[in-house]
Amino acid sequence: MKSIFITILLLVIGVFLLMISYNKLKRKRLIEGLATSKIRSLAMGLVEIFGKVELIKKFSSPFSKTDCVYCRYTIEEYRQQGKSKSWVKIKDEILKENFYLKDSTGKVLVDPTKAELDIPKNYETNTLSPNIKKFLEANNIKYTAFFGLGTKILRFREYLIKPNQELFIIGTADDNPYVEEGKGIKNEHDIMIQKGKEVYFISDKDEKALLKAHNWTIGVTLILGIILTVMGFALGLQIV
Repeated sequence: MKSIFITILLLVIGVFLLMISYNKLKRKRLIEGLATSKIRSLAMGLVEIFGKVELIKKFSSPFSKTDCVYCRYTIEEYRQQGKSKSWVKIKDEILKENFYLKDSTGKVLVDPTKAELDIPKNYETNTLSPNIKKFLEANNIKYTAFFGLGTKILRFREYLIKPNQELFIIGTADDNPYVEEGKGIKNEHDIMIQKGKEVYFISDKDEKALLKAHNWTIGVTLILGIILTVMGFALGLQIV
């Protein structure tokens, strides 16, 4: 029975890694196939753009109080059950505002809703500062242990898009719903980058760095996926 479980586990993990490798390869080919458009000459449809964030309306992230236009924050609790110890996610939320992406030719409105984000972790702490306690209380998240005896072990993280940050975006250039048709002074004024039927991807890396990261991921997941899948089949044949 144990051998069967290990066989299935190896095959599932192997196939999963091969799927990751395949999807990353598709994304890499998409990035290579799309030319980076200048914002002034954007056409409707799937586009690739690169520029700096210009804010319309900023807000402060909940934990570090950093000015941003996009924030994904998570709260995790360290729990122990018997010999098992793990971090359990108790909240994962996105706060966002539309923003402009600007290059040397112009700027275009971006709605980050439903985008796949490739941005770094900007902040992490386990400290229950007065500011964090206030946030937890406002959101009805308990940070004290049973009967108020001590405090829970919590971890707080933030992933941010900040003003003036450089971004690489692949998304759909479509009608800007905030501008009346034909009222835009320039072509890009009547366009908004948004989620369409195709991929919507936002990263803080430039194209060269993205392709390098994709190559590394494709290589590692492909090799490990093949090894684990072959091991699973080999073990399965021995059982049979």
